[in-house]
Amino acid sequence: FPVTIASICTKDAWEKAQNWELRVWLGSPKNYEDWNTWWFSRFKNFEYLKGYNFSSFLEVGCGPYAKNTEYFCKLFPQVKDVTLSDPLLKEYIAVDHPPFNVRSVISNTNAKTIYSSLEDIDTSKKYDVVLSINVLPHVRDAHLCMDKLYNLLNDDGVLIIGEDLVSQEDLDKHEDLRTDVGHPIKLDHNFFKEKLKVYHHIFNGILSREDSRAPDWYYGTLLYVGQKKA
Repeated sequence: FPVTIASICTKDAWEKAQNWELRVWLGSPKNYEDWNTWWFSRFKNFEYLKGYNFSSFLEVGCGPYAKNTEYFCKLFPQVKDVTLSDPLLKEYIAVDHPPFNVRSVISNTNAKTIYSSLEDIDTSKKYDVVLSINVLPHVRDAHLCMDKLYNLLNDDGVLIIGEDLVSQEDLDKHEDLRTDVGHPIKLDHNFFKEKLKVYHHIFNGILSREDSRAPDWYYGTLLYVGQKKA
């Protein structure tokens, strides 16, 4: 059957994607490129947030590196309440796989850990900043996850979200993209139009295909920072 833009996937597809994600990390070479640095630079190093008074921070879907959390905490040393969340976080912590490892970030930031998918995360604890970068292609239900991100924020809290954008034309042209087990969710910019109306825009843009991480696959990259509306 044809692969189309999709915001929800089956439990089986999600579990296969998680297994794929872990295998890719364990098999990555020591000189594996750290995409966290790429995202950080495209977000202009979060410099436009310097005037904000943050005390708590959560990165969801932090992955095995979580370097953006470390970058953020260096910019905002007053942030002492730091949390990392990922359904594979327990596995990432257990294995010493250089050159980057989430364990060093946890140690350097004194971060708490949550071993949970975004769909299942407890929203009773609120944060001043929630960071979600390259997370939604890996989830089960992108609609629910966007609601969770909103509900994890304090009043006037700030969401930072970055995602690769896929068009139907991209899917039709590239077999590798259609058969990509690791990213069962495929989203375009239309998905975010309504979802981001509940935020005051701070930083909002879409990189062109030429500037995206993988021009052959993605027609653009969403870079968004917004403050939760009351």
